[in-house]
Amino acid sequence: MKTTAFAPGKLMVAGEWAVLELGKPCLVMGIKKGVTVTITPSDAVSIEAPDISSDNRLVFARAAIKIASRYLIEQGRLLKLFKLVIRSDISHVGLGSSAAVVVAVIKALFQFHGCKFSQEIIFKLGCVAHYQAQGRIGSCFDVAASTYGGLIAYERFDSVWLEEKLSFCGLVDIVPQDWPHLSVTKLSFPQNITIKTVFSGESADSRELILRMNSFKKLEKRLYDEICDKIARLVRKLVLAIGQQDCDKILFFIKQNRVLLQELSDKSGLDLETPALKKICDDAERQGSAAKFSGAGGGDCAIVVCKTA
Repeated sequence: MKTTAFAPGKLMVAGEWAVLELGKPCLVMGIKKGVTVTITPSDAVSIEAPDISSDNRLVFARAAIKIASRYLIEQGRLLKLFKLVIRSDISHVGLGSSAAVVVAVIKALFQFHGCKFSQEIIFKLGCVAHYQAQGRIGSCFDVAASTYGGLIAYERFDSVWLEEKLSFCGLVDIVPQDWPHLSVTKLSFPQNITIKTVFSGESADSRELILRMNSFKKLEKRLYDEICDKIARLVRKLVLAIGQQDCDKILFFIKQNRVLLQELSDKSGLDLETPALKKICDDAERQGSAAKFSGAGGGDCAIVVCKTA
């Protein structure tokens, strides 16, 4: 029997970089486009990804298969052989295709094996798979967006705690536990707020940027922490503004988030807001909108936040 599962891509709204630290929130949302995985019975396990040009995405798909299979085996289920086909309509990088692949693969495998699941189970297994496939870096906010969809406020889990648990516990024991520091809260923008995505024309390597930012953090930890603290405080104010459905405050805090990211870009020397991203944001602000790069920066996408009548 054929099984199909879909997972949306993501768009980071606010809180980049700070979310990598414990206790610091970000705002992220699922988008309409994403990844669809289809599984059919087969004589051997195989993966096809005709719409995915990067072999890197297949690394995440294999990690998701490994983690989902391990969980199913720990539940006492017999694994079936299958053909897995991944299709993506995410045309631009920076929109969370790797996380969407992980989530869609795990959902499809669970459905294929008749295993009941909740969003929490998919998210936590997706975190393990994505975290390991990405070299044990990142916050997995994109996995949260691909799992829960919509707009969410997210705070990362304690990766040290998770690493320790994975060293001596089974996944069926780890998943039901409360993960330290993890927080996922659903929110909704006002109806007259519109968010547009603009691709900068340049691709960014988020993993490489994180590694380089970690080097800056080691050299200038106090400065790095100060900027991340300011970003976290701003995101909390933005969450309150969204709860109050205050459009003017929402745009103001998005603009302020850009200013703080520019400070981080300048101090770290990483050129997070590239000339192309700067032009997009400057043009949007001249039109009365708020704008900033979305995600790690260094290329990929900018978001433009508009207030409609």
